[in-house]
Amino acid sequence: MLGKIGSLFWESDTPKQAAAPKPAAKPAAPVETHGTALGPVVVPAAVPIRTANPIAIPGQVDEAMAKILEDAILEANIPGFDYIEFRDVLANMSTLGLPEPKMFQAAFASAQIAKVTKTQLLEAIDFYLKVITAKSKEFEDYVAGLRATEVSGKDQEIADLETQIEDDAAKIQELTAAIGERRQKQDAIRMGKAQADLDINNKTAAFEATKAVIVGKLNSDRSKIDTYIQ
Repeated sequence: MLGKIGSLFWESDTPKQAAAPKPAAKPAAPVETHGTALGPVVVPAAVPIRTANPIAIPGQVDEAMAKILEDAILEANIPGFDYIEFRDVLANMSTLGLPEPKMFQAAFASAQIAKVTKTQLLEAIDFYLKVITAKSKEFEDYVAGLRATEVSGKDQEIADLETQIEDDAAKIQELTAAIGERRQKQDAIRMGKAQADLDINNKTAAFEATKAVIVGKLNSDRSKIDTYIQ
């Protein structure tokens, strides 16, 4: 199932951006001059990349994530009539217009026919809550790996590029073009790091929002069973 989570999230890891309008001509960027034994070396100033800063969005329920959690519950389905079948009976009765207590009591009548007790229903919900908790741990492990490669792992790349820039500054002027390109690449990686961090935070927020809905439903039904069924 962790593979399902990974493949799902990676589908949207590459941000889609509209082409930026062509900027008006600007004066040449200022340069830094470093003296060396070979003479002065001109170092181009860093050129900021023209990409909008990542914008955080609040956690929202994700239908695909909800399906992953629901599939996890279904895969762990306890044989025979349990909460899942009880829930299905409730869903089938939702169009009858019955008051909620009556619906739960009628659904429990079906459970009693299958010789299922109220205690067994509550225990089944507790079991499925543990399934969701286990799935949350899988998601946390996935996010930790993603952060290691897409956020923390980029720090060394940025540092390495900075070292190359400083080394190139001691060379003759013919290397200035290469230094300018590395500046741009460094800025692109820094922006990519920020975007990756934002994407991970958005995915985490969406997962937590989705999980909250699923867990809320489970806990709500548990409470209602406990209240309505005597």
